[in-house]
Amino acid sequence: LIHQKNLLHSACLLPRTLAPANGSLIVYLASPYAFKLEAKLQNKARDSGETLLSIDMAKQVDDYGNHALHLFLSNVTYSMDSLKRNAEEEETNFKKKQRDGKKRRELEYTIMTQLLKSDPDAASIRNFQYQLPLAIAMKTGLSSTVIAMLIVQYPQAVLLDEDLVESDQMFLHVLGCISIPPSISLMDENVDNNGTDNSSSYKEEQEKTQRQYHTTMFELLRSKPGIVALAGSEASKLLEAELEEKNKHHGMKRWFKKLNPFS
Repeated sequence: LIHQKNLLHSACLLPRTLAPANGSLIVYLASPYAFKLEAKLQNKARDSGETLLSIDMAKQVDDYGNHALHLFLSNVTYSMDSLKRNAEEEETNFKKKQRDGKKRRELEYTIMTQLLKSDPDAASIRNFQYQLPLAIAMKTGLSSTVIAMLIVQYPQAVLLDEDLVESDQMFLHVLGCISIPPSISLMDENVDNNGTDNSSSYKEEQEKTQRQYHTTMFELLRSKPGIVALAGSEASKLLEAELEEKNKHHGMKRWFKKLNPFS
């Protein structure tokens, strides 16, 4: 059943291979320019009533309580598993894989930046299935770029997810995602390629972003200080094994297995 409320919702669910490679469709539809155009078209379609100046498609909710951000994060064609399958089928060489990987990270960063800019509160809103965007992204299997941006936007989402809090390994995975801000990683690649530091604005933006990510990491570590002593130790592995055994008895599905870099 079609339950999307606007064009942006539909664009967020469009298969990655059918959408513009630079993410321009979602970026445009999540911008004020498209909001004004949508209002103009709806005003023409109606015979009477209040004249709408703008319709914020990013904040509109579908029949299941999803914002545009939720829908994009549920799109499995952007998952790491999907991208890996495509790479294997194409039998690409190492340099091409590097270029493709950089393009993918830029695409994700561009789309997520616009969605979070248009609807910053969406990262903290649960849909009608009681799912936060971070949980949706991890279940879909999206990359660390997406995960990191969601965590920094709403760090409390980590503490509200029992799977992340109870699992030392998954908590370490979360910390690993925010260890290097995606924007800085991409800027560093551009600096290496262009041989320039993009002047003082680059350094200022880099420092500001680093502070934001370091503050988020500090807050998460304060919530679970014992993780520092367990990091990389056998104790962490033993605790995770015990938790896995416990969940087997309760019949719980550990969906994060495919995301766990420490197993």
